[in-house]
Amino acid sequence: MTAACTLPEGGALAWATSGRRLFPCRVQGKDPLTPSPGFKWATTDAAQLRAWHRDNPGCNWACWPGPGGECVLDYDPFK
Repeated sequence: MTAACTLPEGGALAWATSGRRLFPCRVQGKDPLTPSPGFKWATTDAAQLRAWHRDNPGCNWACWPGPGGECVLDYDPFK
C-alpha cells in the first residue's frame, strides 16, 4: 500500500502510531528507497520516519502488512 504524504507528522506518522510499519518509496513511484528488500526496513519508529522524510522530501510511503493477515490492494486507474 502506498500513499503520497509530504509531511510524516500527517498521514505517515498516524499510520505508524496505529502499528503499521512504513518505508519510503520513490517520489511518484513504488520503488523502495531503502536497501533491498525494501519492505524489511519498514518501521513504526517516528525518528526513523522523520529521517527518511528529511532525506527524501515528497516521497511516497508504503506499508508492509506483515504476517498479521492484512491484505493490500494496489489500485492504479487507467490513464
